[in-house]
Amino acid sequence: MRKLYLVAALLMATAFGAFSQKIIDKKIEVNGQKAKMKLSFADDIKVEAWNNDYIGFHVSANIDTNKYNEYYGLKIDNSSGKIEIVEDVDFEAIKEKVGSKNLCNFEMDINYSLKVPRNLNFEIETISGEVELIGCEGEMEINSISGFIDYSIPEKLEAKIDLSTVTGDVYSNINFDNPVSHDITWVGTKRKLSLNGGTRDVELKTVSGDIFLRKL
Repeated sequence: MRKLYLVAALLMATAFGAFSQKIIDKKIEVNGQKAKMKLSFADDIKVEAWNNDYIGFHVSANIDTNKYNEYYGLKIDNSSGKIEIVEDVDFEAIKEKVGSKNLCNFEMDINYSLKVPRNLNFEIETISGEVELIGCEGEMEINSISGFIDYSIPEKLEAKIDLSTVTGDVYSNINFDNPVSHDITWVGTKRKLSLNGGTRDVELKTVSGDIFLRKL
């Protein structure tokens, strides 16, 4: 009887493994390079600064209740003098499985958690991903179409912050060099702000998402 229980447990573990999230962990060396990340289909992107000199890259992917996780991948290339990290979803292969009529009828849940060197210069492009930035001090270009951008800013950061949102709101409790109120809210804005004299370029753009600027 014990052998039967063992076989059943092994079968259950195998079945669970076949339909569990796909996890990718990468250590990406930086060597002073700029990083460009194209994470089009992300749901959440969390980027937190740390004192190491490499990117700790973690992603969890769930495609159609984990049935098509094998068709998610990550392309990393540094041959152009900068690090390019591109999310790769093989929709053609998925279409062969589900049929072209059902290609839009499955769900994806792809989440990223990154630890980056504190002064790393980087870009992020996403469609509806919600981007959280914590303590990052390098030059940044963040572009999301419908996701929010939430930036927790180090107190002594010297930055020029270029904000743009068409239908979203901007919320902040930061004391900028510009003559604006302590607690500010703007609806649909394109605005340039200076912080502590402003020497590093930070560009935050979203079409319909909100932008949050917070004291760290």
